[in-house]
Amino acid sequence: MKPFNRLFVFIYYAAGLLADILHPVSVEGVERLPKNGALLCPNHSSNWDPILVAIAMPRTGGMVFMGKEQLFRIPPLGWLFRKLGAFPVKRGGNDLTAM
Repeated sequence: MKPFNRLFVFIYYAAGLLADILHPVSVEGVERLPKNGALLCPNHSSNWDPILVAIAMPRTGGMVFMGKEQLFRIPPLGWLFRKLGAFPVKRGGNDLTAM
């Protein structure tokens, strides 16, 4: 698993600090996550879910994010998501490249 880049680390801590102030999050059971990886699928009750899930997870090991391809078409967001290590997924069908 490749290490996080500096941009990811900066955003991770900045978003974590902001979330602690505006919307504190508590997580139970992180110690029970398997060491060799897990698939986390938030229910997306809001657009903040992916960010809150990411900052709630420990920064040990690697995290890989996927997002709907429509978000990657927006120039600033697509660039940022790719820099953070995310990849696009086609919705509405079977996207085998996502696996």
